[in-house]
Amino acid sequence: MTFAYQPAAMPAALAGLVGRPRKHRPMFHVALIGPARTLPVLGLLDTGADYTIFPDRVAAQVGLDLSRAVPVACQGVGGTSLLAQFLPVTLRVSDGVESREWPGFVGFAAISTPYALLGDLGFLEFFDANFRSVRREVELTVNTRYAGT
Repeated sequence: MTFAYQPAAMPAALAGLVGRPRKHRPMFHVALIGPARTLPVLGLLDTGADYTIFPDRVAAQVGLDLSRAVPVACQGVGGTSLLAQFLPVTLRVSDGVESREWPGFVGFAAISTPYALLGDLGFLEFFDANFRSVRREVELTVNTRYAGT
């Protein structure tokens, strides 16, 4: 599956230094499948993230009960602490040509970003990723840990 990077504004101080007003990020929608509904959530593919973390507000939207989740203290950039509630879920991605659906453990936390962080546990552990910066795209290929359809 191949996903195009999404453009984002470059901070003005950097735009002048690098000579371009925009940066591009490996972002695409991932479907979070819950008992009440399936919700497409924008996600940032983050090879530096140990875990896949969704904004906690989407758990209720898909009908997940966080009272049964396992709380885990996670650390972010600069050592900032974040409490995430982990549950088994089903995820799905599609590039419009190919689709993949699998079970995985993901966290839900009070994060300020409007998108999920697609990290190792729950997402990247199941795929090999080929980042093509010049073409502004990422190719995901299932690996031997993938147990989905």
